[in-house]
Amino acid sequence: MPLKLIKTVDAATDVVSDAELKLFAKIDEGDDDAIVTALNATATDYVADRMERAFVTETWELSLDAWPLNGCPIELCRVPAIAITSISYIDTDGNSQTLASSQYTLDDKAEPAAIYRAYQVTWPTVRNVVNAITVTFTVGYGTAASATPEKFKEIIKLYFSHLYEHREPTADKTWKDVPHTLEDLLTKYELKVIG
Repeated sequence: MPLKLIKTVDAATDVVSDAELKLFAKIDEGDDDAIVTALNATATDYVADRMERAFVTETWELSLDAWPLNGCPIELCRVPAIAITSISYIDTDGNSQTLASSQYTLDDKAEPAAIYRAYQVTWPTVRNVVNAITVTFTVGYGTAASATPEKFKEIIKLYFSHLYEHREPTADKTWKDVPHTLEDLLTKYELKVIG
């Protein structure tokens, strides 16, 4: 089943400021400010997507066609989880319903975070339609960039510097692969989904 995960509310602030990136990459000219801003967004999105992680608080929606089988949890595939905003579903009559928060529990310590049915709860029957269930949730380390662990900021800085340095291929200069050190860091913090 394809993963149907959509960001609905973006982070309110950059994880790493343009000024921090310019200092890290030793960029003195103001002529490249627009490039720095664009590459900041690109580097942050790449690292976040690669690690399936949110750094500053974001809101996401996960759509499912049916509940997981055999008591398996709903994996959110974005970490760290803050809270479940709502779980809505289409009932057998075609009406939208919201599941009471007492009907499920969030394991926000797991990576990936997972939603489990509450004790002795059975998921309600849903209509057999595409996207019958929508889970809305928030993820991130907090609303301020300062809450993001420094190791992730450093990875963004490294990837930004790589993009900045290798942004203009020519006949005698080719695109450079991501350096091994950066690749190792990205792989280390990738979300490991089993099954």
